[in-house]
Amino acid sequence: MNTRTFLKRWLPLLAVVSLGLTGCGSDDSITDPDNAGDTGDTKVSVASLTLISSGVSLPSDGRSPLTLSAIARDRNNNVVEGATVVFSTDSGALTVLNSVTDESGVAQAELNTAGNPTNRVIAVTADSSGQSATLQVNVVGSSLVITGPTTVVQGDTPRYTVRLQDSGGSGISGETIDFQSAAGNPISSASTTTNSEGEVQFDVSADVGGPDTLTATGLGLVSVLDIDISSDSFRFLTPSEDGVEIAIDTDETLNVEWLVNGQPQSGTVEFFTTRGALSSPNAALNANGRASVDIRSNTAGPAVVTAAVVDGPSTQRTIEFVATMPTQVTAQASQFSVGPGEQSTVTATVRDANDNPVKNQLVSFVLEDVTGGAISNAAARTDSSGRADTVYTAGQTTSATDGVRITASVNNGALADEVRLTVARREVFISIGTGNDIEEPTTADYKKEFSVRVTDSQGVGVEGARVQISAVSKEYWKGFYEINPDTNTWTVQYTPIGAPEACADEDANRNGILDAGEDFNNSGRIEAGNVSSVAPGTVSTDDAGLATFDLTYAQEFANWVVVTIEARTSVAGTEFLETQDFVLSASVSDLTPPGSPPGGTESRYGSSDTCADTL
Repeated sequence: MNTRTFLKRWLPLLAVVSLGLTGCGSDDSITDPDNAGDTGDTKVSVASLTLISSGVSLPSDGRSPLTLSAIARDRNNNVVEGATVVFSTDSGALTVLNSVTDESGVAQAELNTAGNPTNRVIAVTADSSGQSATLQVNVVGSSLVITGPTTVVQGDTPRYTVRLQDSGGSGISGETIDFQSAAGNPISSASTTTNSEGEVQFDVSADVGGPDTLTATGLGLVSVLDIDISSDSFRFLTPSEDGVEIAIDTDETLNVEWLVNGQPQSGTVEFFTTRGALSSPNAALNANGRASVDIRSNTAGPAVVTAAVVDGPSTQRTIEFVATMPTQVTAQASQFSVGPGEQSTVTATVRDANDNPVKNQLVSFVLEDVTGGAISNAAARTDSSGRADTVYTAGQTTSATDGVRITASVNNGALADEVRLTVARREVFISIGTGNDIEEPTTADYKKEFSVRVTDSQGVGVEGARVQISAVSKEYWKGFYEINPDTNTWTVQYTPIGAPEACADEDANRNGILDAGEDFNNSGRIEAGNVSSVAPGTVSTDDAGLATFDLTYAQEFANWVVVTIEARTSVAGTEFLETQDFVLSASVSDLTPPGSPPGGTESRYGSSDTCADTL
């Protein structure tokens, strides 16, 4: 075919193709090869991109994400379908709902806080075909607040509480809070970490008189509280010291004195108490600058009494109401069946006619036992919970059923109760153990694995034994952490220093209810309470007689609470019990500076020298 013939046949078709290509250059809906390399794929042509949000701000609690919509348009301002949009952010987290624009020209993504409650500005960017749009979103709602007395007497040490919470009102745990006094008054700790409720506490030694501003900072937030430290002398004359015991159903006079530069002051004093009743809610200061009211309680337990001058200083005193007339005594044993040489703790609880625990009563214990067993002490005084203990250690021979009798009595035997035990050779033995490893399933919890082993008298594992597991709090400690310079670790200091006092769990009858007389520190709740959990609650042993379970607890309780782990099983109709006391432990990494120890530098139960308060 010659050139003339070729052109004659194909020139009209080439003209049509040429016209078609010209049309492509002005139609934005057709593929634009110039933008094909923007995201690695061929893209439709986008001339402009708009990014909008479903809300003006993002709540810090992370419960309400925002929907982000990117709208793509061509050169004629028509929406573009099929354009790929890439979302990115400098904070938070994105969930892309659709990355390719729909028939409305819209691609969408969701923005959330990614668990970060910090108030901040998040920059979100959408890109498509060389076009870009940026939107700034404000994360809002987290707050930091200091609460505590604003009028303080010089020389006092008031306590302040700082709460860090998100937009939903939930406490934010594990955040470091720093404290400062503008006047230079000493603060108990320069910084500490919020507990599970988002709270920390600090004490201020009011050494420098005059105005002062307390500042707390954390999570990018600042809270201030203006206080006034008066050089006044405002104090309790009676009781003259904390911890004074007052008999229930007896009037006790509270006396306060207010002096300024040694001169008596006038005014009205208001009185408040956490337990009992006052003869009057207020009293006028006399010519000597003194005021008084009477206090009485018909229930035993600690109380915090506050006296405050109207528009003036305030002061506090802790007292303890005690029952003095015992009318009943009950005896209980930790184990009613023990093997030869094993032990059981016998606890006597003394109460009055209204079920108040009676303190300072001498309880005598008498043992009747043909097995050669012994008790640790013949007498003990009741504590604030009305309890006194002795420990029975069985002899090497067995007894008849209920063949061991221990009698607890007060008032020379006028009130008595007995508990009966059985010494029997065990058909099986239970042991509980654990290792050194500790897990952190969440940032707020620890989990520790335990094993329980069931063996027969020959040491052979008992297969298929169903063992019930439980963990109940036994006691807790008060105190604080300090850095050991030799090991560079956070070290526990229990209070009082050198003679730590373990505070007994307040749930004396283990019924999970705060009964009358049990709230020894007057916190309004059981302490320590059941702060740990086991899972599973029932295990079955393998062919080696072995089974495992996990103990889980919040990190803030580590090093401050002792729990008693119980393992029970029944073989041939006989129940067997083994217990082990375990101090809730913390991981080594969490006790290594510069970070704060778990739960903060102070025990959640306080750091005072007595179990009778929460300070």
